[in-house]
Amino acid sequence: MKPILLFIISFVLVSSGSAWCSDRYDYDRIKGDYPDYYCPVSADASSKEKAFCILDKTLSLKLALDMALKNNPDTQVAEARIRQSEAMLKRANAAFMPVVNVYTEYTRGDFPSGFLFKTIDQRLFENGTNFNDPGIIENFETGISAQLSLFDGGRHMIGRNMAREDLSMSTSDRLATRNSVAAQLINAWYDNLSASEYVKIAEESVVTVKSQLDIMTVRFKGGSALRSDILSLNVRLAQAEEDLLKSRNRHKLAGAALATILGFPPDRDVTIDPAPFSLTQIPDSYEKGMEQAMVKRPELTKIKSMVKKSRMAMDMSKSAYLPTAGLMGKYYVDDPSMDYETDRDNWAIGVMVNWNIFSGFSDKAGTASADAGLREALSSDRKTLLTISFDVKNAFLRRDEATARMDVSRRSILMAEENLALVKKQYEGGSATITRYLEAELDRNTAKIRATSAFYDHEKAVADIARSIGILSEPEQIIAHAPEGKNEEKIDEK
Repeated sequence: MKPILLFIISFVLVSSGSAWCSDRYDYDRIKGDYPDYYCPVSADASSKEKAFCILDKTLSLKLALDMALKNNPDTQVAEARIRQSEAMLKRANAAFMPVVNVYTEYTRGDFPSGFLFKTIDQRLFENGTNFNDPGIIENFETGISAQLSLFDGGRHMIGRNMAREDLSMSTSDRLATRNSVAAQLINAWYDNLSASEYVKIAEESVVTVKSQLDIMTVRFKGGSALRSDILSLNVRLAQAEEDLLKSRNRHKLAGAALATILGFPPDRDVTIDPAPFSLTQIPDSYEKGMEQAMVKRPELTKIKSMVKKSRMAMDMSKSAYLPTAGLMGKYYVDDPSMDYETDRDNWAIGVMVNWNIFSGFSDKAGTASADAGLREALSSDRKTLLTISFDVKNAFLRRDEATARMDVSRRSILMAEENLALVKKQYEGGSATITRYLEAELDRNTAKIRATSAFYDHEKAVADIARSIGILSEPEQIIAHAPEGKNEEKIDEK
């Protein structure tokens, strides 16, 4: 009766397991099992949401960075990979520990060898048994077994060291991701600020043109202005309103980009605090930047770990030529009906040595593959160094270009303001046409836009230097708030 019951229990477990798995692996259920892992997509902030998931407030740069480094999908992927590497290191360490199993098995059959050995283990063997026709053997066996590796040619030791290098690479990936996400956020932050300035410039232009249109309309009614002047101002007003529309749309796009970097859908409204800030610890030359990049860039740390891991993989492949030895132990009891008695127990202990002396040249192929992998890692190491060198050089060149543009735009906006004031006087005195006045007004607005663009491009270039040398992985350490109004003063000077 016991075998039938055992089979019934097994069938029920298998059947229920199939139904359980079909529901367990549903996509929505899987996401529902981790409700606190990321901020929800819904625009409605729940009271249970974490503080960095709520966008119904003005964000400072510090808070935005904190939110992005916690909620951005890239940073979450990097964190998850670190946990995977940590688990794999623990698994590699487990290879040095014994493996212990507790088991129960049921056997039923008429095979003579099984009848002989199982009845002996049961301590129920009867003399005179006909082994050509022993009958049906039925046996339950319950026991505990253990194995311990005594020698494996260094595989476990190398495997643990490789797992440590994997953890180091995952840590480097996290730092690289934080460095990149922080740079993206700062760029998006400056894009929002510059887009806001563009909106102000466009609004000012609309107000100016409307004012002149009102004045010209009064003159036209009084007979001192031409209809062509009215038409010219209306055309300019339409262009100014179009520029305003584009500027506002650009501002919305910048906000959508910022929300995405924060880990939210692009339709979530983001209000930022325009308080000025600056980046510290920025070197003033390419040479000093490279010195910091050689220490700070996590990609260099990662590729070094990759080279070391590749050498370990070669040693791992060579260890296949060495023998292995393991210690095995087992304690168990047998009985036809699970009526176990301790005076009928069994135990065994032994050592097994195995030496694979020929494997069809697969070990040699494995060594050749590992050698090629090491050479690939060395080439990647050189490529990484060259890429980072170019990255740092490019960042400094962009900064220098942006600085030069700032100088040019400063002079340009001063001349444009002076020219507009002069033309306005001439226009009011009747010596300049409305067309000339509108050209001067457009030149002034263009100069303002260029000055604003040059200023924020310079700030983004500085942030790019910080990214290129790898110091944005801990942005809170290099961001300093500037005196109130510093950014506005710089823009106004231009």
